[in-house]
Order: sequence, then C-alpha cells, then structure tokens
Amino acid sequence: MSGFGRSFSLTMTLLLIFVCSWGLVTQAQAENSPQPDVQASLEVRVTGLRNLEGTLKIAICANPECYEDMTGHIATASVPITDNSMSVMFDNLFPSKFVVMLYHDEDNNGDLETNFLGLPLEGYGFSNNIEPSFGKPDFDELAIEVPEDGHKEVIQMIYY
Repeated sequence: MSGFGRSFSLTMTLLLIFVCSWGLVTQAQAENSPQPDVQASLEVRVTGLRNLEGTLKIAICANPECYEDMTGHIATASVPITDNSMSVMFDNLFPSKFVVMLYHDEDNNGDLETNFLGLPLEGYGFSNNIEPSFGKPDFDELAIEVPEDGHKEVIQMIYY
C-alpha cells in the first residue's frame, strides 16, 4: 500500500480516537445501566508519555457497535498528566470484554493534532498495544477480558 494509503488509513483510525474523546468527563467513571450484581475493576496503566503537558483522554467500549459508532462508551476519563507513566482506575464495570482507546492531548484543545499527511502529532494507544497499520483494527483484536477479580492493562503510547 502506498504511503498515502497508509496515512489515510491511519488518519481514519485517529479520527475515531478524536471522536471518542468528545465530551470526556474529568474523572474515571462507569455509566453502566443497569448494574449487574457482579462488578469488576480495570486499571489502565499508560507508559511512555513523552512529556508532562496536557491531558490523558481515555474511552472504553464494551461492544463492537460502540467501537464502530464511537457512541455509548461505558466509561471515560480525562486526567491531567503528572508523570511519564500513569494509572487510571475504572471501578464498577461488569465482567466482560472491553476495548480501551486513549490519546495524549498535549495542548489541551480536545483534538488529536495531526500533520498535513494526517499523521498524529500527539500520542495515542489501544488495548493489547495494537498499532494500526493498514486500516482500523477489529474490535476482537483490541478486546481485553476483564474478569470479576479485575484486570490491569498496560498500554504503551505511540508517537510519530
């Protein structure tokens, strides 16, 4: 695939990250309705933040429709960057498969900044540390299992 095709595919993936960040709340919180009797916790550990500027934006999807449409996130967070590695805890989740998407909003403008080719100027990441190459990764490729006893997902930031 040509460089333009790769850039276009990457741009489309990154646009999805931007869309998922729209309206993120200031604290990690689950918005499950109704709440099942059994609840689980997910710790998202982000490593490789290149500076302490801006905000870490995180969105969690519980099904392919949420991931495809970028609506109905079960949890979101917007956290000021305080270290090059950070953890954000999401409590009161139901045990299930989830996709975690995040980006480093270095200039706090609410947008994932890109260059003229559509490549990101700010960092981003996905659960399972999937780095998109030729198009959008599948939900199942990104999905992580969060059992009743919880899960810790470590995501390495991707910067270009």
